Amino acid sequence: MPLVWIARKYGYDVSRDRRITYVDFSPPLLEMANQEHWRIFYIGSRPEACVAGTEAVRVRYPGIKWEATNGYFDMTRTGAANQDLVRRIRKFAPDILMVGMGMPRQEQWIAENHADIEVGVILPCGAAIDYIAGAVPTPPRWAGRMGLEWLFRLFAEPRRLASRYLIEPWYVIGLLLRDRLKRVAAPK
Repeated sequence: MPLVWIARKYGYDVSRDRRITYVDFSPPLLEMANQEHWRIFYIGSRPEACVAGTEAVRVRYPGIKWEATNGYFDMTRTGAANQDLVRRIRKFAPDILMVGMGMPRQEQWIAENHADIEVGVILPCGAAIDYIAGAVPTPPRWAGRMGLEWLFRLFAEPRRLASRYLIEPWYVIGLLLRDRLKRVAAPK
């Protein structure tokens, strides 16, 4: 939601009308994967949430060929654990690779490893399995429509998300103010 506010401040015509999150599109995506018997490999979450989520997916979507591993491993690109994981993914040959290690870890891992993995779709998906496993409560859709999903998530996981939602935005606001001052001071 803050991105919508920032974009509006910079003169872009954006709205929440077309906003979509993983919570919105995961059920139809997983249902389609179930019907088409897709192969999905998931990386992420704490070990217990990964196991519970894997079990839940296999029960709800028995047509999906599902493989998963938790997000607690040495992500060093040339490290043994990472190389073993890349080999495991290649051997499984998924249609979709879901990476749910949270921002920015999941994006960093994808950027460093995507060239070594042959997969049609790589989906950074944050707390996807945590929601499916019931490890964290799924934000209600009304909260997302009102731009308050972040607040729901903050109350659900204050220790993990307090810095992201209460401290990091001030850094971004500082960058935006600096940019704005440069634009105002720039000769025309």
